[in-house]
Amino acid sequence: MTAQADETVCGRCFDEVELLRTPDVRLPTDLVGRVAQKDPFHWDNQPAIIRRVLPQLVVVLGEGAVESALMARGLAAAGWSR
Repeated sequence: MTAQADETVCGRCFDEVELLRTPDVRLPTDLVGRVAQKDPFHWDNQPAIIRRVLPQLVVVLGEGAVESALMARGLAAAGWSR
């Protein structure tokens, strides 16, 4: 999964949108955390962004990330249970 080709991320917070659009590329851990912590309205398609970082996000959370509550916000905001 990748970010949509037309995803327009806030340029003030992220300059890695091309990285998020590239499949099968490991993302930097700090990027995974920053993506998960952002307000869901920050993204054009927040569930797609969370799917992109999810495999690495699970590892970060499992390793006891310092800001895990903030990172879990992205998972909750994706609204997959609806």
